[in-house]
Amino acid sequence: MDSASSLTLSVPADKIGSVIGQGGSGLRRLGQEAGVKVIVPRELTATGERSIEMVGAPEQLQRAQQLVLELMEGGGKGAAAGMTNKRKLPLDFVPGTYSRPVQQCFFTPPSAMLHAPAALPSPYMTQPMMTEHMGPMASTPLEARLILDGDKIGSIVGKAGAGLKQLREGTGSTFTLTRDFVVGGRMLVVNPPLDAQQRCIASICERLSAGDNASAAATVTLKLLVPSTEAGKIIGKAGNGFKELRALGVTVDMQREDVAPGERLLSTTGPAQAVSVAINTVVAKLAAA
Repeated sequence: MDSASSLTLSVPADKIGSVIGQGGSGLRRLGQEAGVKVIVPRELTATGERSIEMVGAPEQLQRAQQLVLELMEGGGKGAAAGMTNKRKLPLDFVPGTYSRPVQQCFFTPPSAMLHAPAALPSPYMTQPMMTEHMGPMASTPLEARLILDGDKIGSIVGKAGAGLKQLREGTGSTFTLTRDFVVGGRMLVVNPPLDAQQRCIASICERLSAGDNASAAATVTLKLLVPSTEAGKIIGKAGNGFKELRALGVTVDMQREDVAPGERLLSTTGPAQAVSVAINTVVAKLAAA
């Protein structure tokens, strides 16, 4: 398989049976409809979940992720009947995304994920709270610092902060939203662990696409502050890092100059699901730095 990549998803233990399906029908569906190779280790992860490891081209992995969601939601019945769940794909299911060294893998190799075995998110760590103004940053590289455009804040915050509450409860993440504008928007600082950050980012992409009927294909833009010292890892040698991100179907741009002390701004635009995967890939690389 040319330019094969890998993706690992963490699935609640009580849902793994629905994904596997009766007699392995769910796994066969993943192979037949998405064209990916699938491995389901028997061991539980440290969080009590099961992992699903898939190998294929980027577009095959996106389709496979959607099928996993459909199998979880339909209990495998739709697969048994040869039917596809038509409910729109929620974008908040990307916990445990990581890579294995499979040819030209566009995710971070597990060997770079310090203190975390393959398929497991980074451990919980206590992080300092951000101040409500932009200044010299004392945060750790594991924080994901998103910049939300001013005209999109309402879709994230919600009425009387209800959206932020739902975001916390629905993704299991903790974060701080600055009151003041930073580099043209408000900064949302999402704390580790990595899997909670990824769920939060995916849910944000879904909300940003709400103006276009919450379609996974709706075009959205999401910006991320990247430590200047790590920018080279994201761009990659001869721009290969950007090429791999663009292969997901997004446009990527990083400003050459720092927009804040020691910070450069990465902007990603494309279909909501593709932007989610691209930003989460970058966040995983930063967490492994």
